[in-house]
Amino acid sequence: MKTLAEFNSFYDSGLLPELKKSEEERKALLTRLYFSIACGIMTAIIIILLAPYMAGLGGGIGALLFLGMRYLIFSTPYDKYKTEFKQRVMKPLIAFIDPALHYEFTRCVPKSVFLESDIFIDSITTYEGNDFVEGKNGKTAFNFSELNVIQGSGKNRHTIFSGIFFVADFNKEFKGKTLVLNRSFFGRRDYDDIVKLENPDFEREYIVYSNDQVEARYILSPALMERILKFKEESDTGVLLSFVNSSVFMAIDLQENLFEPKLFTKGVDETYLRSYFSYMELVTGIVDNLNLNTRIWTKQ
Repeated sequence: MKTLAEFNSFYDSGLLPELKKSEEERKALLTRLYFSIACGIMTAIIIILLAPYMAGLGGGIGALLFLGMRYLIFSTPYDKYKTEFKQRVMKPLIAFIDPALHYEFTRCVPKSVFLESDIFIDSITTYEGNDFVEGKNGKTAFNFSELNVIQGSGKNRHTIFSGIFFVADFNKEFKGKTLVLNRSFFGRRDYDDIVKLENPDFEREYIVYSNDQVEARYILSPALMERILKFKEESDTGVLLSFVNSSVFMAIDLQENLFEPKLFTKGVDETYLRSYFSYMELVTGIVDNLNLNTRIWTKQ
């Protein structure tokens, strides 16, 4: 793993020149955003003034005009800015963490893999994501991406999951299925048995379901339970896991989009990129954190 001192050196030599270019674009985008808002306000005022003469069509026409102007003035340039930011900044940053990592910002973990985890059982109406990273740590292949998964529409629309979804090869061929869910998570599996474990700290945080009690206890060794608790503490967010079909799945809840540029934050601020680096180190280090390279069972 890279140290903070190594990151600081890389920031000065590798990232800062590109960040300065992005900073000028960020300022220009803010100007475009404020201009589009001003245009929207002016459009609303004109529509209100002309409403008595427009036979009720004013609101619809005004909305179309505003959306069209916003798209041309701000949305299209912002999409271009995000793409260039990921090419200039995120791609080199990921390569700095591990040159063997492969990054595709338009790709995500497939929906079939997300469903295979069986962590989320709600029906899905919208499944989208980006910023796919894959690699190999020792014997263990892994990949992850950001996902935004939604159920319903209109007033019934709600987010099922928003964050990083991580998938890795595990060190055992599973016969059953084991789920590790936060006690506050509304994903209860009534058809599986609850597994009682001998770690009170772990059981305060999680409830474990499995259709193979013996296997679940082999998987959730005392050491692994401690590692999961440590990762949850370090990531400071909700973490759900499942062990299915020889893979470990981890859903890491995030309140922000990890890979997106922050439009209202100065792009050349070192603290801004350090938070990216720290979280990426944490996520790419899951294989080591959970000791997934240790092949203590039959799988090689």
